[in-house]
Amino acid sequence: MQVNVCWKSKIDPKVLQRHDNFVVDEALPYHVALLDAGYFPSQNQFEADLVSAALKPKLIIVDGPETEFSLINRGLATPLDEFCYSDRVEVELIPRLKRLLERADSRRLWNAVDSLTGLMNRQSFLEHVRPLLISVSQERPVSVLLIDIDHFKRINDEGGHSAGDTVLRAVAEVLR
Repeated sequence: MQVNVCWKSKIDPKVLQRHDNFVVDEALPYHVALLDAGYFPSQNQFEADLVSAALKPKLIIVDGPETEFSLINRGLATPLDEFCYSDRVEVELIPRLKRLLERADSRRLWNAVDSLTGLMNRQSFLEHVRPLLISVSQERPVSVLLIDIDHFKRINDEGGHSAGDTVLRAVAEVLR
């Protein structure tokens, strides 16, 4: 799987070319963000970008541990984020990106599945389908099926939530 990186750094993104699974393509949705504090014209702009990318895993390049701890303490970094000090980028950039992806993948798998049905939840489904829809062409058509379980509320109201759960599990099994 190719991983698209939102690249906001003075470091040349060509450093990723040696690694087949990383790509920087602004036309596609990104999987992880690389935000270099030294890239931004001000601390406020840097922090604004951290906030706007809050739900995405981030590799944050900072000048040292004081900045790292400040960002963590102020809630501008999440436990999913990875840090790299600017004087260690040459050695640590790729290993830290890989570790960030491993952490993100394990969390994504944990949060991507509905515990009742075992199917992708809405958010993970949308993340999965968006790249497919972007790539639609006559040579590569895509179909989407939307299913509405008729009168589902009545099933829950008359048979209780356990009856509704049974119906949802059965529909999920058929879909699988």
